[in-house]
Amino acid sequence: MQNTFPYLIILFFFLSSCKQPEDNIVNYNFTTDGIFICNEGNFTYGNSSLSFINLSENKIYNNVFYDVNNFPLGDVAQSITFFENFAFVTINNSGKIFIIDKNTFEFKAEITGLTSPREICIIDSEKAYISDLYSSYITIFNPSTFEITGNINLGCSSEQFIYYQNFTYVLSWSFNNKVFKIDTNNQIISNIEVTYQPNSMVVDKNENLWILSDGGNEGDEKQQLPALTKVSISDFVIDTVFQFEDIKNSPSNICINNTKDTICFLNNSWGSNSNSENGIYKMSIEDKNIPKTAFIKQENRNFYRFFVNPITSEIFVSDALSFTEDGIILHYSADGKLIQTFEAGIIPGSFGYKQTSN
Repeated sequence: MQNTFPYLIILFFFLSSCKQPEDNIVNYNFTTDGIFICNEGNFTYGNSSLSFINLSENKIYNNVFYDVNNFPLGDVAQSITFFENFAFVTINNSGKIFIIDKNTFEFKAEITGLTSPREICIIDSEKAYISDLYSSYITIFNPSTFEITGNINLGCSSEQFIYYQNFTYVLSWSFNNKVFKIDTNNQIISNIEVTYQPNSMVVDKNENLWILSDGGNEGDEKQQLPALTKVSISDFVIDTVFQFEDIKNSPSNICINNTKDTICFLNNSWGSNSNSENGIYKMSIEDKNIPKTAFIKQENRNFYRFFVNPITSEIFVSDALSFTEDGIILHYSADGKLIQTFEAGIIPGSFGYKQTSN
């Protein structure tokens, strides 16, 4: 009979080489301030990832979730939100939320059974909201136990939240034009209509809500001129509407500086990435018109999302390049001077600021 022992030895070493050794798992413990980047990855490819910029080192760490946990994040990392020692990452097309340690990136738990989760709003230690692109319900869950506890029937999709003075404001972005106001009993007490497809909002130092609408998709029969709407929070009524001049503008991702007196937003154009005025725009909350020129011009880049550091007002902009390769993060000073660049993952999207104190 043929001696099979040498072949068994070869097979053993082959299988051993295919197994991920435990000592290949990376151990992190960043207790300093830093910025998370949700690299969305390509839709249906399941290649999203998390990057982390350690601000004390001015260094980016990529694929931190996979490095620590040895399994992928999922399909489209949409946003990241913090509560106590946890970071909640919405995985949009996977219909779930991963809860990880915000310092070590270790997986702790998950919330599943969601349709298309987008953003999370922490109300208190017992209640948080999850918005959804394709469901008409806002999901309520306990951020301490991670259990789903209820829902709010909005009757339409939901997007970004702002929790301010015991009320939650939520946008209905996709093919809609409403902003809802929800009280602490999870009741919708009011809503207002703004320009079509409101995608992002901020609160300024004068307690005004600034809502940015992209006006709808190119070719949509309901498409309108994009607009920036100023809403008085005290009575929840529209104060001023600033219209963009060109229907081909597609503004998104409004942010505010650390003194809450200057807003910034990204403005791109439908059908073209070469418009000389594409880029990051900046305006005072006292301005009477939308500026005509970009504060930071896009030029030959492909700006996708950006973030304003809430402490320093420095600006971090993602360049998605071709949307199929690893993107770039550009770090600018508060006055718009390029400081440095970082290589990130595929389609770097939402940012999240981690403070040692939160």
